[in-house]
Amino acid sequence: MKRFVLAGIFYLFVFPLLTRAQEDNISKSEWLWQMAEQEQKIAAFIAGQLKNEPEKERLRKEFLAADRHEEVLSEAVLAEVIENNIVGHYRDTYFKLHPQAVSIYNPGRVRLEATQAAKPTGAGSTNMLCNYGDFETATPSNLSMQGYNGYRSGYTGGVCNAVPQTNVTYAGVGFGNPDDFLVTNNVPDPYVSGLKQTNNGSKHAIRINAPTPCPARNEINMLQKSFYSPVSGKARINFSYALVAEHPPYDHLGVNTFFLARVLDNSGNELGTRICVPTKVPPFYNTWVKACGERGAYVAWKDWTCAYIDFDAEATKTYTIEFFVADCAGPAHFAYAYVDDICAEIDCCPNLPDPPSNLKCVPDNNSSILSWNPVPGALSYAVSLTTNDPACCRESNFGLAKLLTTTGTSVTVPNTFASCFSWRVRAIMSEDCSTEPSAPMCSCTPPPPGPVGLNCTPGTDASNLSWIPIPGAVSYKVSITTNDPACCPNYGFGLAKLITTTTPNVSVTRAFAACFSWRVRAVLADGTETAPSASLCSCTPPPPPPTGLGCTPGTDVSNLYWNPVPGAASYKISITTNDPACCPNSGFGLAKLMTSTSPNVTVPRNFAECFSWRVRAVMPDGTETSPSAPLCSCTPPPREGGGGTGRFMNDETSLSGKMAVSAVPNPASEYIQFTVSGRDKQKTSGRLSVSIYDINGKEVVRKEMNEQDQLRLDIHAFANGVYTYEIRSSREPLFKDKVIVEK
Repeated sequence: MKRFVLAGIFYLFVFPLLTRAQEDNISKSEWLWQMAEQEQKIAAFIAGQLKNEPEKERLRKEFLAADRHEEVLSEAVLAEVIENNIVGHYRDTYFKLHPQAVSIYNPGRVRLEATQAAKPTGAGSTNMLCNYGDFETATPSNLSMQGYNGYRSGYTGGVCNAVPQTNVTYAGVGFGNPDDFLVTNNVPDPYVSGLKQTNNGSKHAIRINAPTPCPARNEINMLQKSFYSPVSGKARINFSYALVAEHPPYDHLGVNTFFLARVLDNSGNELGTRICVPTKVPPFYNTWVKACGERGAYVAWKDWTCAYIDFDAEATKTYTIEFFVADCAGPAHFAYAYVDDICAEIDCCPNLPDPPSNLKCVPDNNSSILSWNPVPGALSYAVSLTTNDPACCRESNFGLAKLLTTTGTSVTVPNTFASCFSWRVRAIMSEDCSTEPSAPMCSCTPPPPGPVGLNCTPGTDASNLSWIPIPGAVSYKVSITTNDPACCPNYGFGLAKLITTTTPNVSVTRAFAACFSWRVRAVLADGTETAPSASLCSCTPPPPPPTGLGCTPGTDVSNLYWNPVPGAASYKISITTNDPACCPNSGFGLAKLMTSTSPNVTVPRNFAECFSWRVRAVMPDGTETSPSAPLCSCTPPPREGGGGTGRFMNDETSLSGKMAVSAVPNPASEYIQFTVSGRDKQKTSGRLSVSIYDINGKEVVRKEMNEQDQLRLDIHAFANGVYTYEIRSSREPLFKDKVIVEK
């Protein structure tokens, strides 16, 4: 039993009489009269044209020259086919000369009126959707009263494109000729015994076109029915259909048979997505039969299937569904379709399984291998790709949708087809049914190898970068990391910068980036980016160093100065204490660093006594000049002190100019005798101590002196080297100097 309701958001049905706005809003009888009147004008025009025998003969020869039919037609049939083509030619000419006449054939002009006929089987009182869509009460004599219109036209080729996106101007033929339309019964098809002429055991359906006359006359038939919606929104109209088409042993490219269904609005414009099935496109069953008497031929057929068209509807507007079936324009080969269940509630794809799962992507040689788990019962799989999807592809260009089909559970996508993309897969369960798509996944195509042969040539305040060009590259992206520690030690915090160029070279000025590392990627014509190249350091020559270095001695200080460097933000002064070039026999030295924002600095004796020094200027962008030539310090030597050769720590409170320190022998190999004399014990009461430090400043030993301020220190365990010793009271250090252990 068939139930007739809308499979969509709302119902579309022939509603009791409403007042509604429409372009023409004429009655069906008025519309039929206007078309009949126009057909009289067309017939008169064609009759006049057919009197032009020379032109008629020219058209006849033109048809014969274009005829691709390899089979021999009788003279009578061939004459009829030629006549039909010439008449069709003049009919088309009429509408080209009178384009305003095209709108007369628009079914949307008709006011839909309430009918009192019996409701479709199983229909309720409120869901009179497209009355009589099941054809259960249909007869050739009442189809027109049930809202159907039948048409015929010549067909010269074009397959799906033979039907324009607007209303057609076919001639109305009604339902009296079974070669055009036939109300069918629940019996097998005359050529395909496995195909019933109605769907799901119903009593009746309708056949559009026919296997007769034989051979076919290259014609196209169209069935039409109008309806409207009481509300606005998304709508869907369902139907069922089956197809049968005679197939020649050769292919008439561009003129083959086809089935097409579509929906028009009340202005005669197509809505939604039309369904067009060329009968040379699988899946079809093929059966060898004897058609047209004793002539044998393959018959391709498609079993009953359901389909639907979604569209946006407006309340009270007239909509029309149309079904087209065309013979081969070759001519001679027939095609027909069975249609049923128009507007019925149909679940075209019941009990669909879940979409494919466990999607994986494995990178291969310049490709991505996509795979998924099989879905039981699936006939094939459709893999949808979205190239340059921003969810997967950084810095991508505009993307495109691409589709791959496979009967297996994996597919290889070369990066020439799609390099970076997202993908999802659907299981195709039947010709018309598929699962929902899987969740999207990203590709894993490895990028092409990056540029090689990177080189940096120093220029005037710039690094000139170059590399070997990549074939097919349309541009290059040069990534720069300023102050990269791998290239620029002690330069501070760095930044990432990007330069694009269409040539395999670029010049980077000091103002843009002074010291940096860099790598490059090529961008190919399809937007694919190569892997980045290896990293290389910049080669911008540093600014010239400070000049005019000088040193003026002060009280226990060296006053250092140099010529200012234009634009410098600060200066770094590198000091090497006890540099042998300046301080012979001074022992081990240390590197020290001072900074200054002015072109001078004072170095006190307690920071560095005897040293060499050089200076670098620091620019506002962090660039540093090369260091200057070294210069020696000029701190005056310390004044003489009691017998010690080292440095007293607190003259005023501890020494009063009388205390002396000795450490002998120096250099020493077995022991060192430390002696302090002339100490004012009222100011420095308690015993003194001696601390020994190695070259790293680590305390090696600390010993207390005796009451006579003496200490004999055994140094057998000491390694050779320079050591610092310090004499301390209980409160503060008094004296510091160096000793050498040399065995």
